[in-house]
Amino acid sequence: MCVALLVLVPGPLPAAESCFPPDAPVDPFHRSWYCKHLAAGGLGLLAGDLAFRFIHLPTFDPPRVVTVTVESGTPVVVGIVLGGAGGYEPGQPKQRTRRVLKADEIRLLMQRLENAGVWEPPDTDVRTGVDGSRWILEARKNGRYQLHDVWSPDARTFPQFVKVATYMLELAGITPEEGKLY
Repeated sequence: MCVALLVLVPGPLPAAESCFPPDAPVDPFHRSWYCKHLAAGGLGLLAGDLAFRFIHLPTFDPPRVVTVTVESGTPVVVGIVLGGAGGYEPGQPKQRTRRVLKADEIRLLMQRLENAGVWEPPDTDVRTGVDGSRWILEARKNGRYQLHDVWSPDARTFPQFVKVATYMLELAGITPEEGKLY
């Protein structure tokens, strides 16, 4: 029997072009991989006094990114779906959405972020694999930054994390079809 090992090796990314703060808990391999997908969507460093971003990188399906920021005092959600695959090349943007959030939507999002422990230190989940997805949640508030990177979470292992990430996809209108959110 022959067993093949798939190794993903994204190209180097100059530090000046990084999409995460220098002290973000992201190793160089993952930093390069994630930033390649963000750059394909025209995204860089998460900025602003209040901003949140969810990056969904499924191995074989299109990557999705949701960003919530405040523009001129108004909360706005932007969604991007790339045409590639999260475990491979990102592809070009194939769908973009943008809309203003209603007061009850931003209130529920903030509550779900708190319930998910967005401001707590990242979990020490070290699970990984070759077929699944990376779920990266970033938060920025009043100069404070936090990043959570989880491998294929489910409602049993990370219920609040899954709930807030799913809600962000819904707010942006880019929820994957049934069975593609893994």
